[in-house]
Amino acid sequence: MSLLSSVGLTLVLLTSPVQTDTPSFAECEAAAPRVDLLPETTGAPSLACVSGGLVTVFSFSTNIARDLVALQGRERFESFEIAGRMIVLKPKRNLMPGERFLMTVPFLDGGAPASATFLLIAHPALATRQIDVFRHARPVEAYQQEAREVRAENAQLRSRVKQLESQALTKGGLAGLLANGILGEDGVKAERLRHLKGTHGNALEVHQCLSLRAVDSNRVALSLSLSQPQPREWSIKEIFLADGHGGVFKPMTWLGEGPLPPGNVPQSVILEWQLKGSEVARSFTLVVVGNDGRTVRVGRIVFPQ
Repeated sequence: MSLLSSVGLTLVLLTSPVQTDTPSFAECEAAAPRVDLLPETTGAPSLACVSGGLVTVFSFSTNIARDLVALQGRERFESFEIAGRMIVLKPKRNLMPGERFLMTVPFLDGGAPASATFLLIAHPALATRQIDVFRHARPVEAYQQEAREVRAENAQLRSRVKQLESQALTKGGLAGLLANGILGEDGVKAERLRHLKGTHGNALEVHQCLSLRAVDSNRVALSLSLSQPQPREWSIKEIFLADGHGGVFKPMTWLGEGPLPPGNVPQSVILEWQLKGSEVARSFTLVVVGNDGRTVRVGRIVFPQ
């Protein structure tokens, strides 16, 4: 495709309507931090998640035609800078989850492929912080490194499957906690968190919140009683913790995933995470994302020390 044809395609793409489906935690985690553009690369855009107030950097292995770079919805970004082979963008903090923007980056030398296209999708808290874009074929060493990474990932997955199988075969109660190394000599600490409320108006009410921590294993959990005042039920698409250090933590266990009933009827939700020692002492925000794209943030979440 010629450079002019690529630019023409860009103009057509940038007129497409913005979609509002919020990407899931898994989709953003799966967004590749490395994009390899081969001569036979198709026109399908590469996915990158962006989040309000967080910087995303695109680094290219070849020179780009900076004057022809096109970004849909430029006004929704606090900054958008091109320096050499790098593009640095930072969306505004009021970015709505699910907003989508196409960014097309043409290359200078006229070779194939003539440009790279990216689909930027807004997530409430998770951003693809850096995307390295490599054009043309990679050396053999890169394929070998990728094969090593895949083997290491498969080994981790096999280990995780064995762990889950062991947990499934272990009965509950204290025996289950001891068998899985969760309950140790120092026991479990609990603390009731009071006066918690969602920051999205009165969209979510927290009636009770019990915060727990298994001291020896740094497993933490929340037992919540939630309700919402809307006249229709509200389905939760995902729920996770976010801290002030850029950390985002998806629960390893989520009980009570059904929709919240209408009319402020309380429903129990239990969540569990595995944290590191330095992370347990932090203050968190519980981020609740609905299937309708509405996001509620509940601050001042702490675990017993």
